[in-house]
Amino acid sequence: DRDRAGLDSFGDDRSSRGRYVPANMSMRVSEDFQDEVQAKIDAVATGKFFQQKRDARIIPSFDIGGVTEESAATSGSGAFCVVKEITSITLVNDATSEAQESEKVLDKASSSGDKPEKDQKPDEDPLGSFKTKSEVRRYMSDSCQRTDDSDGTKHARYAIKVLKTSNNRKDLETGLKDISIECQFLRHLGHSNICKMRGTAGIPLSPSFGIILDRLYQTLESKMDQWMYEAKQFKSAGCLGCLGLGKLDSVWKKRQHVDAITVASDISSALRYIHSNDLVYSPKMQVRHSIWRVAPVSILSKRNQSGFDVRGNIKIFDFGFCKELSKKLLDKKTGMYKLTRCTGSLPYMAPEVFEGKLYGKGADVFSYGVLLYEMLNFKYAFTFKTLKDYKDIIIDNKYRPSIDGAVAARPKDLIKETWDQDPKKRPNFDRISIILKSEYYDSTSELESRSERLSNITMKSIRLRRKK
Repeated sequence: DRDRAGLDSFGDDRSSRGRYVPANMSMRVSEDFQDEVQAKIDAVATGKFFQQKRDARIIPSFDIGGVTEESAATSGSGAFCVVKEITSITLVNDATSEAQESEKVLDKASSSGDKPEKDQKPDEDPLGSFKTKSEVRRYMSDSCQRTDDSDGTKHARYAIKVLKTSNNRKDLETGLKDISIECQFLRHLGHSNICKMRGTAGIPLSPSFGIILDRLYQTLESKMDQWMYEAKQFKSAGCLGCLGLGKLDSVWKKRQHVDAITVASDISSALRYIHSNDLVYSPKMQVRHSIWRVAPVSILSKRNQSGFDVRGNIKIFDFGFCKELSKKLLDKKTGMYKLTRCTGSLPYMAPEVFEGKLYGKGADVFSYGVLLYEMLNFKYAFTFKTLKDYKDIIIDNKYRPSIDGAVAARPKDLIKETWDQDPKKRPNFDRISIILKSEYYDSTSELESRSERLSNITMKSIRLRRKK
């Protein structure tokens, strides 16, 4: 019963428990290790977050042999996993799957998908109208690619995250633990700025296992690189003195500021939702690699833990390090939690995590603050690469980079608050979201006013030329 319950959390295939399935011809995973991973999944599943009642969201499973990925189109790569575009899905033995399913509607009391928060954007989900797994399978198989209306080219709709082929047993086992835990969280998370898991493929608890996600198109890192490049181009473009507008780059900066604030606000909304469920996103929170994607590229890493979907909406993903803040982990004296120590990406790691202290939601806030600085200043916050550098700069000297004078007062003060050395003095995401929304509305209004002024001056200039 325990084994079946665990496998139910992944998919339908319960027939292959204990089977050896090589990631490549030289590497196998033992049944003892599968039991160890299953025990971790069972422990995670007992948490309060997983016991809440939610609206139904159907997650089908697929035969790994029926999922064809484009080997030349790697969407992203992390330490243990790789993400690839899916070019086609063939329904292998789907009739058998349908018979097992008996066309039952999932029990809404135990399935995933939270109701949207007030600040969530409408989430257009074509799979939300289906009632059975077989219907979802057919839709995903039939519409595996979408056609670009502008030029008729086809693009993958889904991507699959699988373990990297490895001859290193430790890496293989670590990756399998991470992807298994991530699958458990993605089944239950439901927010418009969190990447949706659409299905699973392969045999659970084996190296052949993978999770099928919405395909994203551009990492935050590549988006920020694009912003930095454009900033240099506009800065060297001179001025529009003939129109009385001053430097062109000042006009561009206001528009880019609105873009960055929009993304920052959406990310804060997702993290607010995560924290509201007493979860911490990740001690390593490499949001810079995981939050942005907007072109046919890929999906993984800290700025690589987020990306853009086909509509240009930001999505965060990579929940292998996500933790629930349970009472068992709470230290009542400090109000902090006993979580994984000194793990993650140095530029985004909170001081208390680096020092091996107890920590909580404030660690996510610090990481977010570093990301917010980078988005609004168009440059990296820190460039150190070693643990010694981090200790000397962040811990001993408490150094924080200066903030560009062009950054508005509210986000500038917010950045300073988020990377305070004391986690208890950092703002929560309720406050962060409110501040960023206010900044967005004010900046948008100012940009519209400036654009209208630009249009009026341009038309006046045209009329004067015609008279001449």
